[in-house]
Amino acid sequence: MAHKVDIIIPVYNSVELTICCIKSIDQHLRDCVHNVIIHDDYSSQETNIKLNKIKNSSYYNLKIIRSEKNIGFAAGVNKACSLATAPYLFILNSDTEILADIVSPMLKILDNNPDIAAINPSGSVYSHKKLKRCNDVY
Repeated sequence: MAHKVDIIIPVYNSVELTICCIKSIDQHLRDCVHNVIIHDDYSSQETNIKLNKIKNSSYYNLKIIRSEKNIGFAAGVNKACSLATAPYLFILNSDTEILADIVSPMLKILDNNPDIAAINPSGSVYSHKKLKRCNDVY
């Protein structure tokens, strides 16, 4: 499953939760992620500075694009998706913490079932605590 997915994260402020999300991706999904693409929807200057700081650290596959005005969630996701190069996309809220490799099982399903276009990791994934919102941790 090496590097088959680009993760799209739309962000509007909440930089600490976003950093938590990025770190959890790096810890649990490094083997299957090609890029993490963050769309900063004209957040505060503090968010911009902190995102650029983490980008310049050890997160070699992190791309950040920043809108010049607030365009909203859907338009931000679309803008980030337009930069994706991996065969699959995983759209993730910025307040989510990954606790295990939940992407590889989804990639296997998609690879083995060409009639399936999308998978939504909800229901039993949340109940098994494999994907957890960062704000539930605090």
